[in-house]
Amino acid sequence: MEAFPTLDELRRMTVSQLEKVAEQLRAFIPATTKEKKGHLESSLTVTELTVALHHVFRTPEDILIWDVGHQAYVHKVITDRATEFHTNRQLGGISGFPNRSESPFDAFGTGHSSTSISAITGMAFEAHRKGLDIKHVAVIGDGALTGGMAYEGLNYLGQTDLDVLVLLNDNRKAIDPNVGALHESDSYEMFFQSLGIRWMGHVNGSNMDELVHRLWEGKEATGPRVLHIETQSEILPSEGPNYSSEHPFQDVFGEAILEKLESDPDLVVLSPAMLSGSGLAKARQLYPERVLDVAIAEQHAATMAAGIAAAGGKVLLHLYSTFAQRAYDQIIHDIALQNLPVTLAIDRAGLVGNDGATHHGAFDLAFLRPIPNITITAPRNGIELRNAVHTGLNHNGPFVIRYPRDTEAKFDAEGKFETLEYGRSQWLKEGSMLCLMATGTMSRRALEVATILSKKGYEIGVLHHLFVKPLDEEALMQAASYNHWVVLEDSSLGGLGSAISEWLSGRDAVNVDLDAIHLPDEFIEHGSVDELHRQLGMDVKSVAKRCKNLLSGI
Repeated sequence: MEAFPTLDELRRMTVSQLEKVAEQLRAFIPATTKEKKGHLESSLTVTELTVALHHVFRTPEDILIWDVGHQAYVHKVITDRATEFHTNRQLGGISGFPNRSESPFDAFGTGHSSTSISAITGMAFEAHRKGLDIKHVAVIGDGALTGGMAYEGLNYLGQTDLDVLVLLNDNRKAIDPNVGALHESDSYEMFFQSLGIRWMGHVNGSNMDELVHRLWEGKEATGPRVLHIETQSEILPSEGPNYSSEHPFQDVFGEAILEKLESDPDLVVLSPAMLSGSGLAKARQLYPERVLDVAIAEQHAATMAAGIAAAGGKVLLHLYSTFAQRAYDQIIHDIALQNLPVTLAIDRAGLVGNDGATHHGAFDLAFLRPIPNITITAPRNGIELRNAVHTGLNHNGPFVIRYPRDTEAKFDAEGKFETLEYGRSQWLKEGSMLCLMATGTMSRRALEVATILSKKGYEIGVLHHLFVKPLDEEALMQAASYNHWVVLEDSSLGGLGSAISEWLSGRDAVNVDLDAIHLPDEFIEHGSVDELHRQLGMDVKSVAKRCKNLLSGI
């Protein structure tokens, strides 16, 4: 295990010594963790900047916030987590993002983009109110600066005299190439000055001597100010993407959209800076005028989609579940209230694994289900996903397609689409006494549980709710012949189980016991999806045991 200097030692070092520390870190981090290549590249890009920041500022007394947190690996290693870094993004290990509960050096938790300006403004306000003599620094990448919330924060900050230093880490690269007029015109200086924020010029983010000198200048200045750090993206060797094995649902989705774009010249697809991860990169390449990256701006994306639909267009909006939370008012006010035909692809639904609490898609069913006019589907495989896309694009109202980051989206349906029978569920297995009800890929798990228990003499029915809203009432009435219903879903309380409970509460004639297996009422940390499901009692073995215990009591 390499020894790194303490922060007290780091602050006494010469520039040449700091450069050697940066070299150490640049070698140590890739060798210690193979996870999340994008995070590695982002972090290594700011190696010199991170070392210089902790040399100049007296963290954690001085407040340092990393926007999103993709850039924070070097920060974690030199703030007393080097010995733990090999556990990065593993179950029980340290988080891949800044986390207040993990270290006092992580001043603010950041996993979603563009929050740093607002957070640092709030912390600087409170320090000023209390008369504390501490510095406040936010590091925001040029990608995160495409997010609308960053502009809201800057607009407020510029009218204050708060002691805030904004470091714009400009490496001209996010997950996908950055978009937007500010980026295209490279007019950052004019923009910040127009908001009353002092422009402190440019600095080479790879030059330690220059960085240290300019950061001391930034530290000694007062008021809202910005220093433009020009860095070079660190590109690590790669074996190349293998989407067919890593992101099958996203591949199925991307292929379906590509076929739809080919056959329907009116279709427009929007995504807030997530084209590559969503399977839409090829579609973007072939149809750049109709597959639009609208930057990290979910609110804008939702209302722009509503505008396209209101003008008579056909539109699909792609959002990661965790980021759809940021567009909630727009989904309600601009799409659903006006009953506009917008198809919403809710990607990465359910547990996503090693990115942890900030990225799990736990809440989408709970927050979408109460919205009037909205239809919600959750396909269990690639065929249903394709058919849901086809059905949604021809539906006269808001239509949600919820699907996970799943590695088993087996399908063989290229070139073929069928319209789903609206609101209908599907019996996957007949049984007696106990009925397992599930939605999405959890229906595959329910079928596996039923198959295992049938070998032990327990005949269990399995009802797949492709539609979470509306519920298939006819199928539910058929299921009334079972004494016990168990609902299995990879979502929080408020989803399918709650919907079925509400349906049962108004029907005294349906006399069944209802048990629900869903994500607990807590934020779930990082770990592989399989590990987390075992921990939460949602794996095949745990569900089978729970069903067996229920049957033993009947």
